[in-house]
Amino acid sequence: MLNLTALFNLWFGALIRLLTKFLEYACVISAGLLFLSTFAEVVLRYVLKTLPGWVGSELPPFVLIWTGAFGIPLAVERGVHLSVDILPRYLKGKAQLSAMVGLLTNLAGIIFFIILLNGAWKFSVDNFSSNSPMIGVSMFWINVSLVVCSIFSLFFAVQGIILGLGNLVSPSISKPNIDTKGVQ
Repeated sequence: MLNLTALFNLWFGALIRLLTKFLEYACVISAGLLFLSTFAEVVLRYVLKTLPGWVGSELPPFVLIWTGAFGIPLAVERGVHLSVDILPRYLKGKAQLSAMVGLLTNLAGIIFFIILLNGAWKFSVDNFSSNSPMIGVSMFWINVSLVVCSIFSLFFAVQGIILGLGNLVSPSISKPNIDTKGVQ
């Protein structure tokens, strides 16, 4: 019988690694852009006593929104998202029960991200014609960050379901071979 987790690694392992690398680089680039835009705002405002509209009060929050949109799916993939850790303490050594809780958690995440995706898409489309006052960019491009976040997070929550099903069948296998150096 073919192991479900091994089958998942075979089919989706490369895609997961590619998507994870993309999100990691996107987080680094957007965090760097956030730093630079905030630094430019401080220098322009307090040193040069001027403030162009593109730096002002819009660019840093918009970049912060996109940084979160790239970071949230990484947290879902790595299992470091906000959670209540009372149950895992009581479930140590109970692999089957722990796997069931993991499945329920990922299922709840899937339901949440589907609801978020639906609402975020409607909100983004409704605001397509409105522009930000200073930068002039369509608010669609800011609001669609929640759509991107939801899609990537859904993908990783489905990964968690598939791996959780694999853990129910053979509890010794826990995660695909993904490079997560530096993650605690």
